[in-house]
Order: sequence, then C-alpha cells, then structure tokens
Amino acid sequence: MFSNFSIVRSTILPSCLGAVLAALVATPSFAADDQAATVYNPADLAWLMAASGMVMMMQVGFLLLEAGMVRSKNSINVAQKNLLDFVFGVVAFAAVGFMLAFGKTGWLPFGVDGDLFFLQQTDSWVAGFFVFQVMFCGTAATIVSGAVAERMKLVAYVFGSIVLSALIYPIFVHWAWGTALGPNSGAFLANLGFVDFAGSTVVHATGGWIALAACMVLGPRLGRFDANGRPVRIAGHNPVLSTTGALILFFGWIGFNGGSTLKASLDVAPIIMNTVLAGGMGTCVGYLLGFKQDGVVLPEKSLAGMLGALVAVTAGCHVLEPGGALLIGALGAAVAVYGNQFVEEYMKVDDAVGAIGVHAFAGVAGTLALALLAPVEHLPAGSRLGQLYVQVFGSALNFYWSFGLGYAFFYALDRLIQIRVSAPVEEIGLNIAEHGTRLGVGHVEDALSELVGGTADLSHRLTVDPGDEAEKLTRLFNSLMDTIQQEERGRSELQSLIRDQEESDRVAALANATFEAIVMHENGLIIDGNEQLGLLVGLPLDQLIG
Repeated sequence: MFSNFSIVRSTILPSCLGAVLAALVATPSFAADDQAATVYNPADLAWLMAASGMVMMMQVGFLLLEAGMVRSKNSINVAQKNLLDFVFGVVAFAAVGFMLAFGKTGWLPFGVDGDLFFLQQTDSWVAGFFVFQVMFCGTAATIVSGAVAERMKLVAYVFGSIVLSALIYPIFVHWAWGTALGPNSGAFLANLGFVDFAGSTVVHATGGWIALAACMVLGPRLGRFDANGRPVRIAGHNPVLSTTGALILFFGWIGFNGGSTLKASLDVAPIIMNTVLAGGMGTCVGYLLGFKQDGVVLPEKSLAGMLGALVAVTAGCHVLEPGGALLIGALGAAVAVYGNQFVEEYMKVDDAVGAIGVHAFAGVAGTLALALLAPVEHLPAGSRLGQLYVQVFGSALNFYWSFGLGYAFFYALDRLIQIRVSAPVEEIGLNIAEHGTRLGVGHVEDALSELVGGTADLSHRLTVDPGDEAEKLTRLFNSLMDTIQQEERGRSELQSLIRDQEESDRVAALANATFEAIVMHENGLIIDGNEQLGLLVGLPLDQLIG
C-alpha cells in the first residue's frame, strides 16, 4: 500500500521509549508533529473518506456472502459474527492496534506511541487515515467468520476478533506498512522493498491463515466427510444472497485498492482499472473451472474465482499493466478454486465458505506473481529475482506469524472455554441455540422428514412463535399431528375391540364344545353360559341370562 505513496513528515519522532505505560503516554508521536510542516489537500482527505465508506460496504458484502453460503439454521449467527467482529475490532484497533501498526518503533518490533494510544492526539489527516485503516482491520477479521461458520461459539469468535485486531494484524502491518506516517526503522519489510500495495498478504492472507488455524482446532462440521473421509458438499441455503454479497465486495474493492493511494491522484484510475480487469477475468476462470470439475456451474466456484482474483491483484494493482492484471486475475481464480479443493480433499479441513483458498492461497499467489509480471522498472528491488526473494520472505513471515499465533491462541482458548458448540446444538443450528430465533422453515421441514420417515413422536408439537414467518406453517403442522394422533388413537381402540371380540369368540367356541353345562353368574345373576346349560334347564340361553 504505502511503499510508493508514503506521507513523509519533515520531523522525525525522537526514539525515547519507556517500558511502562506511563512512559509510553509521554512519548512523542507522528500525530503530534507540527501540522504546519505538512499541508494536506482537502480533496485527498475527501477521497480517502469516500474510499473508507466503500471499504466498509465490504462488511455488508461479506455478511451476505457468508450468510447465503451456510444453512439457514446458522445464517443469523453468521450475520452476528460479521457485525461483532467489526465493532469489537474497531474498539481494539483504536485502543492499541493503530498504535502498534503505525507508531514509531523503539526497542520493540512494533510501534509504541503515547499519542496514538486510544487515539489521544490526532490531527484531521491521521483521523482520516485511522478510519481507512480500521476498515482494513475489519476486513481481515471478518475473513475468519465464514471459515468457522456453523460450529464455533459466538463468544469464542469475538475473543478471536479482538486478538486479531489488537495484536496479530497490527504488528504485521507495522512491519509491512509502518512507514505510512513517516520513516520507521521497525518497518523492515517496507524498507526491504516488500510490495503489497493494498493487502493481498497484509490483510487477506493474514485473515486466511488465521482462518486455517481456527478450522484445524475446531474440526469439521458434522457430516462434512463420509466414513471414508471423502468430502460431502453442504450447500448454502441462498446462492442469490451469496452472489449479491460478492458483487458488493467487488464494488468495495474499488475503494479498497483505489483508496490505498491515500490521495486523489491520477494513479487512482489505472489502479481501479486493473482491479476491475482482474475481477472480471477471475470470475470467467472460476466459472470455466467449476464447470470442468462438476459438469454444472456450482455458484461457489464462480464466486471463488472472482474473489480470488481480486485478492491476488490487490498487492500489485499499482504497478501492473492491464495484461499483467488479467493474468494475475486468472492465476488468483485458479489458485482459489484448486486451493479450496486441496484444503478439503487432502488436508481434510472444513472451510464453510472457501475463505482459505480465496484469501490465503490467492493472496500469496498475487504477492509473488507481481515480481514476475510487473514491469521491472516498477519493482523496488530492481530485478525480478531480487523482488521475488523479498516477496517470498514477506509471505513466509506472514504465514508463520499469522498461522502460528492464530493456532496457539485458538488452541489455548479451546482448553479454557471449549470453542466448539456441542453436537446437539450443531444439529438444531446456532440461530436457535445462541440467538433464540430462527430463519425460514427448516425446523418444519425437519419435523416433516421425521414424520415421513416413520421416526416422529406423535405427541411432539412445534413451538408456535407469534409473528414468525413460519407461524402459519407451524400451526398447520401441529394440526396435522393432532389429526394423525387422533386417528392413531381411534385405530388402536378399534384394534383393541377386535382383539377382545376375537378372544370372546374363542372362549365361546371352547365352551360350546364341552359336554358339561357351564354357567357364569355374579351375585346369583346369570351373566353367561354355554349351549349345554340351555339343554339342561330346557330354556334358551338368552332367556336365562340376566
């Protein structure tokens, strides 16, 4: 993002840092520099704020994409995860994350700056820059929500979002983009010439590797793999919703990449052009690969192609030519589609929405490929092999940092609070278990399936929630169960009468077959007898009874 468009201040922060918070608060910062030293163009700030709004729309896109790609019984939970990771991430990034990412490096490998701690002192430009950056932080956090969908507890996910936003993401940002507010010795990747303009690695791969770590700790959803370990496709309940979300993400990516210039300059147009070209090419490739693999067009393949391409071009959209953007778009799409296949078939990892292939694998592919496809004169290292070396180093460091800390965190958290829901909760869905509400008529469909399969309890009735969209259908189902239960009770009573009559006939036949008179009486009153009794007395049996 910032290697070509850094904002250079005229004064350098003194590097006196203390080890305790009191000393930190007293530390001078970039934000406290003399504002008269740098004059900012209001148009630059206006473009940055507009781009921030477009990036925030990506939260809506991720919400719709992921909610549509899971089953309806979990879609409310996924939507809540997308909401909460953003708002908790905003607070965590404002508190310490922004300082760790862009504060002046001292004796620690991250920024420490009292004026950026809880944003205590910021001028208009730094405030606008924070708004733009917190949207990037929210994007990195929300990548995890789709991958762990349908089985991670909401509270565990919120804890993960806080740690990602306050620690894991900001520190790597410091290494790669830490020169954004001025020269910074701790931004060693940026100083080496690592190129990641808008975050193929810094944002997307970070979120993707943490998602992989979380999925490995969680394990797969129930029924995701058969007895032989083969993956079983669990289709989302609303591909239309997912497609809408993906298109909103495409729109947001214009601000994601275009806004990373940090100014309203002529560079914005070619950056957005490369972004659109890559996204279009990636969708085409995803469609073709999906049709080749499945014989039909599964919606998730086209969407993976689109998003994988956009992720891949994000690193080099400012240095690529149109042909290079198209090639990286095709590469990102292929890596996303085949990467997700590798994750589920060979790693046996259950990623509910394909986030790992799209964000981690395609992010790395785009970060590396720019060294081979961008014009050499645009590469800071001055040669393709030299630039490739720097890109490989940065990508590898990102994997070890993000996956390593992510796995350690979720593993430790699982030992403390058990981050996965129980099997019964997973069966009924997290909408009901964690939010006390439901979406759609899935519960009625399940009850009907049990009824048709002959495993239903006829005394079971569904709870009727007044005002619920399934209220009428639920009442009809309960009425059907009432009718079936009444008919079953009548049938049982009729069968009981038939059995009693058959038993009576057998007893009568046995009694009539004897040569002795048999009489049954109660308190001197004859209530039954056999034919021999009538012959003995000389009266018909019906006159003797009673």
